[in-house]
Amino acid sequence: MGARDVQEIRARLGVPQSALAMLLNVSIELVQAWEAERRVPRGPALRLLEIARSHPDLLLKKSSVGAPAKPPARATPARPSVTLPVAASRRAASATSADALLRGLLSQGVAFVTVGGVAAQLRGAPGTTDDLDIVYDRTPANLDRLATFLKGIQTTLRGAPGTIPFAADPRTLAHTAVLALDTKLGPLDLRQRIAGIGDFAASRSNSSTVSLGGRQIPTLTLDAIIVSKRATGRSKDREEVRALEALR
Repeated sequence: MGARDVQEIRARLGVPQSALAMLLNVSIELVQAWEAERRVPRGPALRLLEIARSHPDLLLKKSSVGAPAKPPARATPARPSVTLPVAASRRAASATSADALLRGLLSQGVAFVTVGGVAAQLRGAPGTTDDLDIVYDRTPANLDRLATFLKGIQTTLRGAPGTIPFAADPRTLAHTAVLALDTKLGPLDLRQRIAGIGDFAASRSNSSTVSLGGRQIPTLTLDAIIVSKRATGRSKDREEVRALEALR
């Protein structure tokens, strides 16, 4: 799909570039790059454009854009450490289970850095996920706080036969590289290290906070997310890297 295709689809929808960006959950800069032939649509955005070409009413109906020619004005957020694109703020707010987990971790005083798909969303990437991945500090006090938080959210081991409760204790958290957990708030993956970046200290050095619902969420920088996804070597991550690079 090329620049002319994107322009024709936008004309068929009857929306400006800013509204198309909102419909596709991408930045306006990316839409401009498509129409200037500097980039080409990929991944979820490409699939949505194909839907819009055949069934424009479906995309408009699904979207919150009620009057396509007059997209909603952007609200002025509180000043965060990093200014999020509007699409990123909207997607992050929609990830309800991840948001609940983040609020719980912060209220318990757990020292962590958000990584993975939710981190990418917070930085403006297209797509949605409720699967929260974090790298956490392994100091004794922080392990105690994390264990206390996990005990209060009905934690079980994901993929284990049956429903096996996870006995959250500081020793297990200190010595297990990766824990894939299901909780009453949603899926939570605990990691001691992140590919291409390192442990909590390295992740913290490659992070900044993002404002979400009045809270400051420690999150890997866009550059660090790209590095970590490249380091995994997975084809899925290589595809996502191209979308993340477009945000830069």
